[in-house]
Parts: sequence; structure tokens; C-alpha cells
Amino acid sequence: MLQLLERQVGCDATAIGFPSVDTCLAVVLQTTSELVGWHSLNTDIGTTAVNAGKLAVYVAASAPGLPIRLYTATNRTNHQRDWRDELRQIAAALNFHGPATAIDLKVNTEGVYVQFERNAARRCCDISYKRNSKIDYDTGKTRLYVETTRHKRLLTGAGNFGDLYGGGDGKTTVYTTVTTNDQSSKGRLNSVSWSQTNTITIP
Repeated sequence: MLQLLERQVGCDATAIGFPSVDTCLAVVLQTTSELVGWHSLNTDIGTTAVNAGKLAVYVAASAPGLPIRLYTATNRTNHQRDWRDELRQIAAALNFHGPATAIDLKVNTEGVYVQFERNAARRCCDISYKRNSKIDYDTGKTRLYVETTRHKRLLTGAGNFGDLYGGGDGKTTVYTTVTTNDQSSKGRLNSVSWSQTNTITIP
């Protein structure tokens, strides 16, 4: 399980989580063996396309398997982008062809935790979410440029992706685990429903 903060990319064979999605965008590419995630800032469509090209470089270097599905998730009212255009731009940068699903989390008053779990048998993801106010995030510190750190960051300007960076102590914060708190009446994440999803086929 991997948790990705803003500007971070990473891959995991089981699941990827995105803490505090509000105006930003969670992007997941599912392959036959991995999930690749990118926590994108809410940028204009041109910048998103450029950064998706950098993600493509990361996918080629780090994610085995054949791409089979593409996902995005956000609060559309706050994100204020056309979901079709955004999906197509990202798919084009990744040279992805196939089913692509955009998810509207429909929580416009606060950030949301969203989680994608790889369902290899169904060749799709099981997706769930929870408001930030009903989630507790546990964090840890990791030293910079450690080869075993699976989190990377997309670079602004020149370059594609690189190691994490932080403050003067030579460490940066990463989220390690996510649990529901006593504000959650159900005590578990909510499953994304069909009414929150739109799927198109990228030819």
C-alpha cells in the first residue's frame, strides 16, 4: 500500500491511496501487474498534459505490465475542469488506449481520502473514499534519495521525476497508514457508486 501526496508518483502491486484530494486530481493507471499513481495539482489543461508526459516516463521506467485501465478522481465542483478533456489529455500523454473512468467524489466542503485497490481478476480497481474529518493520517520520516523509497516526485521545469526532497534535516514526511476515526459512524471507507463515475473508451 502506497500513500501519495501532492506532486508525488509511485507504483504498488496492491493499492494506492491519495490523502486530501480536494481541487487536485488523483490519477491511477492500472497495468496487468501494478497500479501507478500520480497526485496532480489543479493546473491548467496544458500543464496537466506536460506533467502527464513526465508520468509516462516514470511508467516506462518503473511500472511493469500492460496498461489496461485509466482512472481520475476529484471533486469536480472544486476542480473545475472538463473531465472528458482531462482524461483524453492524460491518456494521450500515456499513449493509453482502452477504458478510462472519471470519478466525482462529490464532497465539496473539505478534502477527501481516496483509495484504489487492484482487482486483478476483474481487471479493474475497487475504489473507496472518506472525508478528511473522518480520517486519521499517520506519517513517517524517510531519508532523501533512499533507493527503497517508492515515492517519487514530478519535477517542475526541466526533467521528469526525481527523488523526494524535504527540509534541512535531510528527511521528508510521507503518509504511512490511514484509518477512520470516531467521527465515522460506519467505521470504514465508503465505496464509490456508479452515480459518481463516468467511463469512456479511448480509441
